[in-house]
Amino acid sequence: MNHDEKLKKQNSKNYKMDWTKFQNMDPHLLVGIVNTAIRNHFDSLEELCLSHSIDRKELCEKLASGGYDYLEQAKQFR
Repeated sequence: MNHDEKLKKQNSKNYKMDWTKFQNMDPHLLVGIVNTAIRNHFDSLEELCLSHSIDRKELCEKLASGGYDYLEQAKQFR
C-alpha cells in the first residue's frame, strides 16, 4: 500500500457523517457532501455506497430530485 492509499484509508476512518440519514437532507447540500466524499475518500460512487451500506439507486434518486445526475467519467454529480 502506497502513501496515498494509507492516507486515504486513514482519512476514511475519521469520516463521521451518518450516511443512513441522507434521504432527509436537502439535495443541494447533499450533492456537495457526496462529491467531496468521493473526491477525498473513495474511488467511485459504488465504493462510497458499499462502504456506508446505502442504496446507490436511492441516493441517485434523491440527488436527481434536485436536478443532479451522476457523471461516471467525472466521478461526480452535476
